[in-house]
Amino acid sequence: MNTFGNKFRVSIFGESHGPHIGVTLDGVLPGIPLTEADFLQDLSRRKAGALGTTPRTETDLPEIVTGVYEGHTTGAPLTILFKNENTRSEDYESFRKHPRPGHADFTANLKYGGFNDPRGGGHFSGRLTLGVVAAGVVAKKMLYFAQFHAQLVAVGGLTDPQAWKGALEAAQADGDSLGGVVECTVENLPIGLGEPFWNSVESNSVTASRPPPCSAPSTTTPSRSTSAITTNPVTSAATAKETVILSAAKNLRARWRLQILRRLRLLRMTIVMRNVIATMRKAASIIAAAVTNARCRLSPTTPAA
Repeated sequence: MNTFGNKFRVSIFGESHGPHIGVTLDGVLPGIPLTEADFLQDLSRRKAGALGTTPRTETDLPEIVTGVYEGHTTGAPLTILFKNENTRSEDYESFRKHPRPGHADFTANLKYGGFNDPRGGGHFSGRLTLGVVAAGVVAKKMLYFAQFHAQLVAVGGLTDPQAWKGALEAAQADGDSLGGVVECTVENLPIGLGEPFWNSVESNSVTASRPPPCSAPSTTTPSRSTSAITTNPVTSAATAKETVILSAAKNLRARWRLQILRRLRLLRMTIVMRNVIATMRKAASIIAAAVTNARCRLSPTTPAA
């Protein structure tokens, strides 16, 4: 599912190269002042274009379509939309046959039987974190008593910010990528918040902040141009992966056919049982009529007055 949370539910939707992506929030308290301008500061921190980030740049302007009236939340589900404008879907055609390592291309193809949208990673794209950031803006307004702080503290194992630029430029020149560490702290939370084990603040925070499927560690950083595919060091192994995809897809179709056959057999059995029951009811009616007729014949006749 694409929904997280219980009392405050966050549902993301859309694909990277579809017309829109967005988020629907349920459980938002009524009466919170909220406009599109409230999102801009946090959205700008996520904005792409800096060294080491995706070269795809978008306006990322939010549009509130439900849940706000006269500048305040209504308590109804709150939906926020974002337009996808800077898309180059043709750059991703080859990824159908040659899935990118460290991305969800291969897994998504198998999970959805090849019906998923592969452009830009589809629903598995980091683009969808835009809705998660928007949800965080609303959540922080509801948690007005707490203070949130987040900052990048390490890049490629380096903790000195002065060394990050050189490391990123070197990795980019090698067609490589670097991991990083973001530190987030929350102050003034109520004592005893959360549950002792499964639903603790820590466990839920880890689940909610887990990296999107597109950001798994990878030894290569695919370019937005198709010409880079020919120089990708893992392209030579892509043919084998393509064979795996096709065979797995055949297995998936075989499983679907088996499930359909099982359901058809169950349907046939159901129809047969219904016919048997109908026949038994008819036979019971005939027997009951025969018994009634026999009783009437055996009962003494009433003498005439």
